[in-house]
Amino acid sequence: MCIGMVPKAAWENLQSAIEKYVDSSDENAEILRKIILLKINRLIKIYPNSIDLIATKSDYLKKPAQREGCLLKAYFMAERCADFKNMTLISSSLAVFYVEDLNNYDEGDVWVSRLRNNLLHYFDEDEKKALKELEIFLSKCPKPYPVMSKRPG
Repeated sequence: MCIGMVPKAAWENLQSAIEKYVDSSDENAEILRKIILLKINRLIKIYPNSIDLIATKSDYLKKPAQREGCLLKAYFMAERCADFKNMTLISSSLAVFYVEDLNNYDEGDVWVSRLRNNLLHYFDEDEKKALKELEIFLSKCPKPYPVMSKRPG
């Protein structure tokens, strides 16, 4: 199902919490991160098909396996709905996640390819720049890629 539009007022409330988090001191950041996750989880219960909420949730999770799970779920939901904008944005997040966070260059390469393809359907200048940076980085890595992967956990 591809319906999952969150009302503007709910997004604004969540955005307000996110802005407080971004502007917070280190001592308050963890509390605000947990508040954001509570708000997102409440909204997901009401709007379980919201790709945007599921993808946003990944930004506030600490465990790589949980972040990966949210991003993959959101991507494949977007793919089923032919939501090219979210496919572009989330494939970029997954490419960066695998390459920079996990050092899993094989999986990163898969998502770089998906990002390249998704940009043909929904172009975003920032994501094009991210693609170029990832391609340059991966081109400098010996192939087959060294096994440096940090397992999500």
